[in-house]
Formats: sequence, C-alpha cells, structure tokens
Amino acid sequence: MTNKSRHVVESVDDEKALQIQALQSAVWYTTGHITDSESLELGVIPSSHFIASLSTLVYSQINTLGEDIESFAKHRGGKVVNVDDVLLCTRRNEGLHDLMVKYAKQHTTASTSEPKLKRKQKENIREAVKQNVKSPTSHI
Repeated sequence: MTNKSRHVVESVDDEKALQIQALQSAVWYTTGHITDSESLELGVIPSSHFIASLSTLVYSQINTLGEDIESFAKHRGGKVVNVDDVLLCTRRNEGLHDLMVKYAKQHTTASTSEPKLKRKQKENIREAVKQNVKSPTSHI
C-alpha cells in the first residue's frame, strides 16, 4: 500500500471514529437531559455512573436496532430501509408497535400510497432520465 492510499484509509477511519464519538456524545448528552428531567419529577438524584451506564446501554440498543433493521431490508431484497422494516423490529412490543403503526399512518406521504411500479418500468424510467429524455407515459 502506498503512502497516499494509506493516508486516505487512515483519514476515512479517523472520520468514522469522529462520527462514532460524536454520536456517542449526543446519546450521552440526550440521555443526561432526559434523566435529569425525569429525576426532578421522581424526586431522585441519579449518579453519574448511572447516567454513563444508561447512555452505554442506549447506544448499544441503537446499534442493535440499526443492524436488525438493515438485516430485515436485506432479507426482503431491498437496498433502502422502509417503514415495514422498522415495524418488524417492534413486533414483540405490542404497545410500541401500535404507536409506530399509528405514527407511520399519520406521516405516510401520497407518494408511498401510489401503486408500485414494476421493476422493468422503473428501469425504463431510470434509463430515460439518464438519456435526458422524458419517459413515455403510456408505458406507466
């Protein structure tokens, strides 16, 4: 590996490490604020060790959930995560599942309720866009 390519790999790794650190910090910060808010209502004082442990647990759960959602998307042959993938993750928690279904219905856009195009039609549209030509509407 040349010095230049090694430098590129190191900079990508450094950037990824910085992103992970920023996400962990954001989780810690948010967990701390929520814990402070809840502790005022409950009249308890959480220790810094409790907040650190809770933040670590939340971060770990975020990673696990992300991996599960990604696996569901890959299993159905998709390259993009959709609402159904997220709902699959909530299937064992009835209350959460009901809330997520309700939320999804409220925030579904008109484009997702349109009939799905067949794969060949999508490919034709993509090809037409690449060629900078409008696709014929008679085929859709």
